[in-house]
Amino acid sequence: MRQRKRRIFDLEAGECRYPITDEPPHLFCGRRALTDCPYCPHHRALCHVGKDGSGMDRLKSEVESINPAAVDYSARIEDVAE
Repeated sequence: MRQRKRRIFDLEAGECRYPITDEPPHLFCGRRALTDCPYCPHHRALCHVGKDGSGMDRLKSEVESINPAAVDYSARIEDVAE
C-alpha cells in the first residue's frame, strides 16, 4: 500500500502519523495505523526495530493480529531492520 501523503490536519483517526517530508508542506504517511500506535507497520518497524532485529517478533505478532494474511507483509518488514 502506498503512502497517502496527507497534511496533519487531514489525517483521520487510525491513519499513520509518520512524517514523510522535512520541508513545508509537512506531509504524513496516512496509511492505516496499527492499533494503539500512531504508525503503520512499516513506519513502526523503522522506529522500533533495532538494527540487530530486536523487536521483530513483537512487531510480527502485532501485524498478524490485525490481519492474519499479513504474514508476507511482515516478512518484508524484516528488510527494514537490516
